[in-house]
Amino acid sequence: MPATVRELTDAQALELQVIENLQRVDVHPLDEAQGYAALVELQPDTYTVERIASQVGRSPAYVSGRLRLTQLIPEAKQAFYDDKLTVAHAFEIARLQPNDQRRALQECFPQYRNAVAILKDKKVEATMVRELRAWIEREVHLGVPVRRIQITVSRFLRDLADGRHGKGRSNEN
Repeated sequence: MPATVRELTDAQALELQVIENLQRVDVHPLDEAQGYAALVELQPDTYTVERIASQVGRSPAYVSGRLRLTQLIPEAKQAFYDDKLTVAHAFEIARLQPNDQRRALQECFPQYRNAVAILKDKKVEATMVRELRAWIEREVHLGVPVRRIQITVSRFLRDLADGRHGKGRSNEN
């Protein structure tokens, strides 16, 4: 069997490994993401999103999206590896903070009480991605401002009941 032997730096060897792995048909998006992340971690100044994209023949947005998948919490990564979540679900969840990721994962499988139950069931099916997006918009993105508005209205009503509202913001209490 013919072979070529070359001296490579760690970065060069990793780059070749990542590129070779991406040529496989069955590479999982998380494995792809971890390969890109390993390059960035090894030499952050050399391996930018743009450089990786040009090396693997993808767009910078594609590489950036894959890198975002590395931010998934372990339970979401496992559900994604187990094909319980699609790549679209994974992208939506990866954009969130860890606590919100846990909530979003639970929202994908409302019939289950926790991540352990989700991962245990071999036939589990996630909700539609559009339903997940709507939940994120309603519960995560709008949740904070709505809560602040509720607190503000609540204070307004309390001040009104105490007779403090409408008299200006003087030091009269």
